[in-house]
Amino acid sequence: MRKAIAILSLAMLSAPLPAADNASAPDRVGIEFFEAKVRPILVDNCYKCHSAGAEKLKGNLRVDNREGLLKGGDSGPVIVPGQPEKSLLLKAINHDPASDLDMPPKSKLPDPVIADLTRWIRLGAPMPEEKAATALTAVDHSADYEKVRKEHWAFQPLKKPVPPTVKDIAWTKTPIDNFILAKLEDKGIKPAPPADKRTLLRRIYLDLIGLPPTPTEQDAFLQNTSPDALANVVDDLLSRPQYGERWARHWLDVVRFAESQGYERDEPKPFAWRFRDYVINAFNQDKPYDRFLTEQLAGDEIENSNAETQTAASFLRLGPFDTIAADGKLARYDQLDDVVGTTTAAFLGQTLRCARCHDHKFEPFAQTDYYKFLAVFDPLSDKVKEASLVGNAEERAAYATEQSTFDAQVAPLEAKVNDKRLEILQSAKKPNLGGDILGPLNKPIASRSKGDLEQLAKNRRRIDDELKRIATREQIAELDQTNKQIDEINAKRPLGTFAYVFSDEPKPRTTRLFIRGDCNKEGPEIRPGVPTVLGGNNVSPPKPLEKSSGRRLWLANWMTGPGQPLVARVMANRIWQYHFGAGIVSTANDLGVHGDPPTHPELLEYLAASLVENKWTLKQLHKTIILSSAYQTSSAHQTNPADVDGHLLAYWHTRRLESEVIRDSILAVSGKLNLQSFGPGIFPPLAEKVVGQSAGFDWSTSDERQSARRSIYVHVKRNVNLPELEVLGLPDAASSTDRRTQTTTALQSLMLLNSKFTNQQAAHLADRIREDAGSEAPAQVDRAFQLTLCRPPLQNERDNAIKFLEQQSRFPSSKDKQMSPLTSLCLVLLNTNEFIYTN
Repeated sequence: MRKAIAILSLAMLSAPLPAADNASAPDRVGIEFFEAKVRPILVDNCYKCHSAGAEKLKGNLRVDNREGLLKGGDSGPVIVPGQPEKSLLLKAINHDPASDLDMPPKSKLPDPVIADLTRWIRLGAPMPEEKAATALTAVDHSADYEKVRKEHWAFQPLKKPVPPTVKDIAWTKTPIDNFILAKLEDKGIKPAPPADKRTLLRRIYLDLIGLPPTPTEQDAFLQNTSPDALANVVDDLLSRPQYGERWARHWLDVVRFAESQGYERDEPKPFAWRFRDYVINAFNQDKPYDRFLTEQLAGDEIENSNAETQTAASFLRLGPFDTIAADGKLARYDQLDDVVGTTTAAFLGQTLRCARCHDHKFEPFAQTDYYKFLAVFDPLSDKVKEASLVGNAEERAAYATEQSTFDAQVAPLEAKVNDKRLEILQSAKKPNLGGDILGPLNKPIASRSKGDLEQLAKNRRRIDDELKRIATREQIAELDQTNKQIDEINAKRPLGTFAYVFSDEPKPRTTRLFIRGDCNKEGPEIRPGVPTVLGGNNVSPPKPLEKSSGRRLWLANWMTGPGQPLVARVMANRIWQYHFGAGIVSTANDLGVHGDPPTHPELLEYLAASLVENKWTLKQLHKTIILSSAYQTSSAHQTNPADVDGHLLAYWHTRRLESEVIRDSILAVSGKLNLQSFGPGIFPPLAEKVVGQSAGFDWSTSDERQSARRSIYVHVKRNVNLPELEVLGLPDAASSTDRRTQTTTALQSLMLLNSKFTNQQAAHLADRIREDAGSEAPAQVDRAFQLTLCRPPLQNERDNAIKFLEQQSRFPSSKDKQMSPLTSLCLVLLNTNEFIYTN
């Protein structure tokens, strides 16, 4: 049967398939990580003996450039990019007994430092090349920052340009088209013809809600001849709850969302899923983007703060944190460094994080600019280790009332259990329990102290084991019945709005500049502020609030104020990127001097200004983009020397769907997708070998129905990922991801073809097709194509598929009796490029 599947997959699918996309975004994240983490380590520990400035170069080894690290010295190359286990540098700094090299010679580096170097090598040892660095250091940090501000496009005031005049007026549907077509006409390029209605409908569905259209939805659109048919589809999709689930996933990439701390123990971030639900709700409500930003930075400081806005502020605490760090102060400032880096990259599109240890190498940011920004977040305190109950006074009072109601129902049942336990234990001649347990047990529930409760909770298992030893079968049954009643009541008990948030100190500590980024080497005091090049000298300082420093609210107001153009440009660019696969600025987290220039600067200005003009509504921006001719072009094109890389957008760029959309689409077409929204994360089946990568973690597998929920609800653990998501390009949650890297590997094909998940869903899809189309092969083939590829089969595809089903039905494989011919056909369709790509 497997051989037959392979033959069928080659023979039947004659429709043109998109080529795999191996192109990846520039390694900005790796370079930023090197500048923030690795360069300071090398400077402090290695440069004295192994750099161009060394008095005597030891071992003929230089570590101040990538060429020197790759070439190595007398002992050979010291790093093997991507392979830490083969890198001599790591053996040396780990003082490996098998190596003669112990570096530094006097003492071993701290474990977190070694972990950073290991991660850097695993990332491929990214490091600015010498020539590139020379070209990019044209910004003199001692020069007039105001001059740089006036010269660089992203720092200039936002002005809405007038759409240019074009010759082919009939092609333009929205002002966006004028900007695109003007460049095409200037190069003598004609745009591709529009995509057919089936292709366009599938594209829009996958784009806006991350699910393919059903056959009913396909038929309704094809039969609708109204000029408003497409606009109505867009409005409908934007109003569905699945829109928020699709677009929240994009934002979760940017803000490095995860539900665990990372590092060695990778402990849970309790109730982190509340932030995910907040983001989904925010997109569905079309929350104005300026408000969305403000709530994430300062949801606890804004006027009329409530549970929703306070939950939003858990954005600040989503990053990795070393819970068992030997140096607590270093761990705290690493955590704040993550906050500074994510905030400036996500909202401002700037790489300020690189100025933690020295003036930025490529951007007009001094080290003092970094510490001005750090001072904004320095009042944050993580003394509260667990999640906190959030909400205003009314919400907290309502929660207390709800709990009291349930407590009143549970109390008599718990008293009954307690009395029965005592009766059983007292009937025993010598219960195998000490007085430290029997003492609290003998007290009435209402009079037990906090220490009593903790003692009983600590010894719950011992008490239960002893009861089972001495109790009769009837007594155990009575206890079980009462405990079942308690569990049923508590299952209905409201969770309360708990969130994993920082607290804020009204009287913040003094922030100081750290020499070379070392928190144990304090320099001068730094007051909160914003970078000089962004107008920091003209910004009034923050004023403290009654219960907090007020600094984060001050920062949010400055970011979204009329004089700050970056926020609108960054978000407009992100929205464009997620629709077209590449941003107008391809480096979405970096609109600085070092970032890539915009391909259509006037268009980006128009989109950003429109975003502000339309009160920061994102749904209106989606609709404007989708209704444009530029979005609706087909992927048919011819290579043009004037547009080799395709940035002029003369045609639709075919690209693979994200891993979550592929998984969700498989569940959707199989008929098993559970559209339940919100709540704690789910735990789909995971191999024991995968779970074992994270010691002490209980991956309590969810039942089949819960496991079939959308991928955005899969529990996100930094050190353990669902294979069907990770293999297809799940981002590293250790830092902000502005654009997912697309790779094509053999492992992806093997997973899609052989995984238990895909094969189970193929079987479910076959069952659905039999129910819809009956037992005749022609009808089954037609339904299979309509469900999976949203189109009827071509004639040769139909003939081959029917022939396959009929032949395999007559000659079933003795080795694979569990897979029916129709299941095999479904598995092939789920593995086609056409299914996992958007065309």
